[in-house]
Amino acid sequence: MPLPDDLSAEIDGLCRRGDTLAEAGRLDEAKALYVDALRLLPDHPSDWAASTWIYVAIGDVHFRQGVFGRAYRCFHNAVRCPAGLGNP
Repeated sequence: MPLPDDLSAEIDGLCRRGDTLAEAGRLDEAKALYVDALRLLPDHPSDWAASTWIYVAIGDVHFRQGVFGRAYRCFHNAVRCPAGLGNP
């Protein structure tokens, strides 16, 4: 079942803003927006396809910050989400 359009748009908007901040090197701010987006997912976040790329985005931030254990956990979570195993 897909996310409702309004919720999907809100999550996409948060992640786009996070991507812009990450590209500017404002990693903590980017991570906060990604986490906000993840928290908007209903019930079990790992059941939704959006969680795959949100976990990847958070993992990328941790990786860029050199926090490799947290990055690994995020990437591990992403693999367990829909289509996560094939996500490069």
